[in-house]
Amino acid sequence: MTTYNASVPQSSDSPSIFPAQGQANFGRLLTVFGVDHQFNLSAATNDGWHKVVHLIQQAPTGPDSGFGRLYVKLQGPAVQLFYLDDLGVEHQITPFYDKLPFKVTGNTAVLAPNATESIFPNLQPDFTVVGYNYTGFGFAFYNGTTTSTTNSFMRIGGIGDEHKLTNNGNNFPTIEYSGTSLVVRNNATTTKTINYSLMVNRL
Repeated sequence: MTTYNASVPQSSDSPSIFPAQGQANFGRLLTVFGVDHQFNLSAATNDGWHKVVHLIQQAPTGPDSGFGRLYVKLQGPAVQLFYLDDLGVEHQITPFYDKLPFKVTGNTAVLAPNATESIFPNLQPDFTVVGYNYTGFGFAFYNGTTTSTTNSFMRIGGIGDEHKLTNNGNNFPTIEYSGTSLVVRNNATTTKTINYSLMVNRL
């Protein structure tokens, strides 16, 4: 049985049929509750905890004094997460990089001589594609050394432009554009671990 029957047992039903009806209902509840929650057959500290949250698209409107509402709805090409405060003001939560003007990101890259790695868009899911204009600064150095470079960069109308502000040492790593993506390059003659940090301001 794949359906839940809230009308059982009926007063006219024979007691002998209720066990099967009750088992069907309990089985359905177990299936539904177990989709997003931890269901333990015996008591445990994580009884009822969320494993994942599936949200069905909603579009609440208007104030609800003293209460906030968290929901998802279609925004552009994707379903996004929203919060509606008790004054009825809607706040989009995801994707945050479409809303916040400032982003700081950094990481490390292990690169062979003259090899590059994309750093913005970088490998994080929130920056798989950057479709907006921005300006920023970037700093890259060989791990454990002061051999470094500092760059300014900008992306306007899908065109990237980069300028070296200063450098320290010989064969320093560089931050440059490859198409519309920023990359870091190892200019040393040996494989190097490069640390980099970017400060990006969306326009």
